[in-house]
Amino acid sequence: MTKNVFVITKGSIIPEYDVQADSITVQNLCTLTLQDGDRICTHTEACLEVIHSRLEDGKVKRAIDLLKNKFSFRTAIQEAFPNFEFYQTTLEDLQLPTKKMIIKPTKGFFSAGVRVLEPHSDLAQIKKELTESLAEYRKYFSDAVLSKNTWLVEEYIAGEEIAVDMYFAEDGSPVILNITHHPIPKDPHYLNAIYWTHEKLFEKWLSPLEDFFHFLNTEVLHVTNFPIHAEFRIHQNELIPIELNPMRFGGFGLADLSFYGLGFNPYDFFFQNQKPDWKAIWATRKDQYICWTLAYNGKGVDISQNSPSYSAFADFCGLNHLIYLRPLDFQKQPVFAIAYLALDHPDKITEILNVDFSQFFSATSAKLHPLFFYPKTFKPTPRYTEKLPYSRALLRKRAKMS
Repeated sequence: MTKNVFVITKGSIIPEYDVQADSITVQNLCTLTLQDGDRICTHTEACLEVIHSRLEDGKVKRAIDLLKNKFSFRTAIQEAFPNFEFYQTTLEDLQLPTKKMIIKPTKGFFSAGVRVLEPHSDLAQIKKELTESLAEYRKYFSDAVLSKNTWLVEEYIAGEEIAVDMYFAEDGSPVILNITHHPIPKDPHYLNAIYWTHEKLFEKWLSPLEDFFHFLNTEVLHVTNFPIHAEFRIHQNELIPIELNPMRFGGFGLADLSFYGLGFNPYDFFFQNQKPDWKAIWATRKDQYICWTLAYNGKGVDISQNSPSYSAFADFCGLNHLIYLRPLDFQKQPVFAIAYLALDHPDKITEILNVDFSQFFSATSAKLHPLFFYPKTFKPTPRYTEKLPYSRALLRKRAKMS
């Protein structure tokens, strides 16, 4: 019998809405055996190692191994991208390239250890920065998430970046759950500051993405009931895959953009083998930019002495734009909040790309804006509506109860 298993771990960013599956902690997962055909999903990269260990040998386990090793993945799809240059190395053996390239850990997450390499780069400084970057992110992520010794050097792809949440259905066909654009901020320290989606993004890329994933599954993976969070660059009007992360959707609450901004539960759609009706979804969101914003701990801020002002960040986002704001424990995460926004104009996106998040920190103690928390007496339940923004009514309800 097929199992529907949603693997969670304490201390991470778990969806605040119900997921219609067996929610199992990563500790309790150790008593289960998983197999091909089971529907398995997690909300965080940190659970992947245990999921992998509980899987019987089969197509799903092999697919995870292939996708998590960026060098192996590049090799597997080389036939589709024959002119794309890449190689594997160690930090000790790293040499400067003859043209602009990108270096990243062969296993990685949250853009940790990703740097541009150029022929005239300071190699010693690059090695120092990479070592320091991994040391910083290992405070939050295990060795199973970030590789220690092997690195992928690949061709630099100029162009816009998009991210995709999808899964392979019961029949192996691809189902797209969201497409988001990832613009690059002014300060690379805040690399993942904002992702946004829009109807025009779907009009342009939905069909090419379905074609790519059809190729991937029929020619490479051969899996069913398999979720993926994928990242692409758009180069010369072609989608070039950057990395594909198995058994999950977008991390740090990015997957929840479908729930808060698009009106459906992405995890339930996966577990119930459902497909979004994009025509109906975008009919009620004409010309709106639906955004996920990650509020970083300010660069250079001593978080032992300074705290964020959640209300100042909410005011910066604009209360008329906010669908939902989720405060986070900035002492345990590299970020202090996630904001979900509905914008009628992209100007606010530009503001977020240029902001220095250190401006929201001060030596005064952090206080939550009264709108942006769940009182102990209030338990949120999932709501599926095609009208934006349903959760502003929820915010007003919270405000009355707090």
